[in-house]
Amino acid sequence: MTRLYPVLSLAVVLGSITLPAWPTAMVCTHDQLTRRIEVVYTDPELALPCEVLYDKQNEGAHSTLWRAENNQGYCEEKARQLVQKHLSWGWLCSEEEETQAHILTLEEVTGETTTP
Repeated sequence: MTRLYPVLSLAVVLGSITLPAWPTAMVCTHDQLTRRIEVVYTDPELALPCEVLYDKQNEGAHSTLWRAENNQGYCEEKARQLVQKHLSWGWLCSEEEETQAHILTLEEVTGETTTP
C-alpha cells in the first residue's frame, strides 16, 4: 500500500521541482459541522502524484475527491476551489496548523476583492 504524506505548508524548491504552497490541511466549520480538506502526496518531496482528501469529520465520512499523476498543481487548485465554495456558502475556513490558525477570507482564497 502506498503511504501518503501531507504537503508542507511552505513552498519548497528542490532543483527544478517546486512544491506548491498549500497548508497541511484546511478546516472549514459551519454551526456544528466540520470539513477537512487536505492535499497529500505519495512522496512528500514531489508534487505528483497527489490526492485531495475530504473529511466530514462530525459524520465520519472520508473520500478522495480528485487525483492527479501528470498535471502539477491540479490537486492544489481543486482544493482551493473547494475552500472557495465553502466560504461562499458561509463556512469559516482556517489553516490547520499546530502552532497557529489563520482564518481565511474569500478574498484571500480568490485573490479578488468584493464590493458591498
